[in-house]
Amino acid sequence: MSRWLLPGFLAVGVIATMALIVGPALYAVSLSFYDLPSLTSDPVWVGFSKYIELLRSGEFWNALWNGFVYAGLSIVFQV
Repeated sequence: MSRWLLPGFLAVGVIATMALIVGPALYAVSLSFYDLPSLTSDPVWVGFSKYIELLRSGEFWNALWNGFVYAGLSIVFQV
């Protein structure tokens, strides 16, 4: 077997993972720093203001708590 066969196969997997998972995830994070009122208008840089608003929202903390309760109860009932 060729010495370069295994690294070649691994490289294909790493490149596919980067292109299909990591790339779009980083693009989504970068878009979260902009306000996009519509698809035809120019994006407006808002920085961390969306995240600050999210952390100050009671609905976010309630949803987060509900998620933890659901996950915890799911684990308890499966055991």
